[in-house]
Amino acid sequence: REREIGEEEDDELEKEDGELQRKMANWRRKR
Repeated sequence: REREIGEEEDDELEKEDGELQRKMANWRRKR
């Protein structure tokens, strides 16, 4: 079950990375 917990954490990290990339893209567009 440790693998399941790790997979869930990875999914959350991937979502956070996607949000950060979107913010950076929008910030670059503004400038």
